[in-house]
Amino acid sequence: MSEPVILPPTCTIHCIDGNEAGVACDTAQMWEALTEEFTMPASGASTSIPVCDSSQYATGGYVWIEGIGYLEVTGKPNSLYITVRKNDETGNADAAETAAVGDIMIHCPPPEKSRWLEGSATWDPGSIADGDEEAQEVTVTGAALGDFALASFSLDVADLVLDAQVTAADTVTCVLANNTGGAVDLAEGTVRVRVFPM
Repeated sequence: MSEPVILPPTCTIHCIDGNEAGVACDTAQMWEALTEEFTMPASGASTSIPVCDSSQYATGGYVWIEGIGYLEVTGKPNSLYITVRKNDETGNADAAETAAVGDIMIHCPPPEKSRWLEGSATWDPGSIADGDEEAQEVTVTGAALGDFALASFSLDVADLVLDAQVTAADTVTCVLANNTGGAVDLAEGTVRVRVFPM
């Protein structure tokens, strides 16, 4: 008597718009149903989730699980599992809460905001004489020497040059330089900084 043939469970990846697309689905716009109950781990902890095809998931991206929240995709141990970590995302369920078999899991691309760090400060540069400059430090948590930095000011800088550099850990120094030929007096505004980690 021959051995029984064991067939793998049927699973399907869908595009966000609901059109079935199989494993060719765009990895930034796809969903599938959970095939096992999922239990939310503690903050900072990781767990595995069975999926149709782990190659469709981007490490560094996120999954959103119905009724549970967002988890970061941190690894793909094999073709049928992804490893996810619970970060401190607003609105996530508490540890030990569960999602049922059949609940929807949506794959989200790496969030744009995760590609940079941000900070801001109130700044009143006052009157800057021609040939002079005024500096303002802005705290940007996670900034490190060598990172790229950009700055903007909430008011017209009146032809002054605004520059930003990471000058110490978690610190960006913004400089307004005056080469206009006369003094420029700016009112108080907000300087915003964006840092791109290397």
